[in-house]
Amino acid sequence: MRTTIEIQSVPVSKLFRWFDRRSLAIPEVQREFVWNANRACALLDSIFQGYPVGTVMIWKTGRQRQSMLRQTLHVLPTFDPAQNKEILFLLDGQQRLSVLHNVRMGTTVSNESGREIRFGDIFFSLDGEETGNHFVYLRRHDPEIHFRATDILRGVCRPDGVKRTKAIQGCRDRILTYRLPVVFSRTNEVEHVRETFIRINSQGMRIRESEKAFSQAQKVGALHLFHQLKASMSPGYAGISKDVYWNTLALARGYRSLGQKSTSRLSKDIEKTEKGEKWFKAEEQPIAIAIRKACDYLQNVFGATSLAFLPSENMIAVLALFFRANGGQPSATQARQIRTWFWHVATAQRYSGANLDRHITEDVDFFTKLGETHRGKFHIRQRTPIYKLRLGTYNASSALAKAYRLLLMHSAPCYLENGEPIPLDQVSASENKKQLHHIIPRAVLNGLDVPDEQQNLICNICYLVANENQSFGGHAPSLYLRDFRKKKHFAATMRSHLIPHGSDSPLWDKPSKASFKRFLDARAAVLAGAFARVAGTKLFE
Repeated sequence: MRTTIEIQSVPVSKLFRWFDRRSLAIPEVQREFVWNANRACALLDSIFQGYPVGTVMIWKTGRQRQSMLRQTLHVLPTFDPAQNKEILFLLDGQQRLSVLHNVRMGTTVSNESGREIRFGDIFFSLDGEETGNHFVYLRRHDPEIHFRATDILRGVCRPDGVKRTKAIQGCRDRILTYRLPVVFSRTNEVEHVRETFIRINSQGMRIRESEKAFSQAQKVGALHLFHQLKASMSPGYAGISKDVYWNTLALARGYRSLGQKSTSRLSKDIEKTEKGEKWFKAEEQPIAIAIRKACDYLQNVFGATSLAFLPSENMIAVLALFFRANGGQPSATQARQIRTWFWHVATAQRYSGANLDRHITEDVDFFTKLGETHRGKFHIRQRTPIYKLRLGTYNASSALAKAYRLLLMHSAPCYLENGEPIPLDQVSASENKKQLHHIIPRAVLNGLDVPDEQQNLICNICYLVANENQSFGGHAPSLYLRDFRKKKHFAATMRSHLIPHGSDSPLWDKPSKASFKRFLDARAAVLAGAFARVAGTKLFE
């Protein structure tokens, strides 16, 4: 049967009937729901105002293609073969139609990043003439001007007053009568459909190479296996990326580069050659188990409780291939090599930049050999200049900034008030900015005309609980630490925060640009020593 194309203009009201009949289906090759609440509101605004929102593409085919249905992660109603003689596979438009369905139902879903979206908290706002009527995402709403979009679409919104009633009814009519261009493709050539999906989703960088790879490797159910892996991970690692999955497979297959070329080459090898398919079926599960072991090790041994703390996700791929070769947990000797590798990769930012592929493949070769022979020593060929630690910025999402955060946690920071350890859950939340403290306060540095980027250097940041932090105000350390210096536990507490605190420390000097520079130099030396202790070797030169 040759491919036929038909274009229709479909009102949103008809889409809702499709949802009710469960006529639409998501193919396994489709990515998960990735939009957030702001994009959902923007879509509703565009529809309300009559702007184009893009074309929907559907593949019409018989029910014999049910094996291609997505088995999990359903955001749209699952296909019902009892009510439908044909499957309407949604090739393009999943994100937009998912928003329309979930706003109508008022459901709460999680997107690919694990962020929860409460569609029932999207409101149509009657803000008046100044800002115009629009859709907003709110936890708390004003019932006088905010009306739940779910109630509007269901026709159960009953506002007071003729003007508001007219506005709400107008909103509902505009959405239900809005027409989307829908392209229907009918063909029996699955390869043609797969290529169409890739071509559509490649426009405008809307699909990563790893997502194309899942489409190409559909025969072996790669995407389903990846979702099984994610479901088995600890909560902090449930968001593991598709790129890491494919990079680990590619490295295990012997490819010497990462990213687009190796991913595409591997997926085609798996799908189109008997040898590649056989390799994948034999190796995917052992590799998936090794990935889980690697993530557990990074979490339990190094304190990287979530991906947000991990200096580089490619650490997972390298360590997974050690576990694949080693089988069980590392011996004491192997653990020392892993420890040195981890802190060196993090502080040297080894898995970034132009030499990323070379460094990763070198480390894979080393750890594969270490796992197979139980012999070898991880050598640091070039130590990192200490000025890079001295100039590192805390609020950057760099490997060094993440390594510093882990270092502080390893140091078990204590309360200034009583010297007791601060519970790790108070300092390990990746977004808990209330626990960050500028050792030389920003107010002091602003008075010295120190630029913002220098105020936020790693060497000027430590952890403190919020009530202690807020009590310090804009005073210099010699003032805000004056009473604490009299306590017996003061020296131990300052050591736990890796802060130079002896009588000769620049911490106690009268604030000036020169004394701030001396303090940064002194703390960089302390931090370099602390990194050397956790790594078991010197990392900075």
